[in-house]
Order: sequence, then C-alpha cells, then structure tokens
Amino acid sequence: NNQDIKIKFGKDYLYNPIKKHIILGQTASIMSTLHELGHAIIGWSELDACRFSVKLFQQVFPREYSQLEWQGHMLIRKQQ
Repeated sequence: NNQDIKIKFGKDYLYNPIKKHIILGQTASIMSTLHELGHAIIGWSELDACRFSVKLFQQVFPREYSQLEWQGHMLIRKQQ
C-alpha cells in the first residue's frame, strides 16, 4: 500500500521499499522527488522511474518543462 510511504531527508536520493521511505538529499528538486516516487510506484527500473518523472513533470508543469533542455541524461534550464 503506497499510502504508507514517508519522505525523509538524508545524503542520498533513493527509495527504500522495505521501510517505504523516499530519501531525498538536502537540495532535493521536484524532479528528483518525482523520480524517487516513480521508484516507489513502478519499481527498480531506472529507465521507468526516469520516464515516469519526466512525463509527470511535463504534464503538470508544461511551462517550466519548456524552459528545460536535455544535456546527456539530465534536464537543465536552457541557457538564456
């Protein structure tokens, strides 16, 4: 049951399925939070968690998404 998922802060970004904890670093972004939520919902696949977080961000924040560009495997703000 995903209702029991807790968010905690630590040094790393990860989802602990045994404790049902999403651990976020001290400088967590909405994208890293969505990524770890993707792991909590979908499972261990890095690719699926990435797809989940990007698609959800794109749908919920279309204006902000339009201001990002891919650099390697990361989305960063476009250079002005």
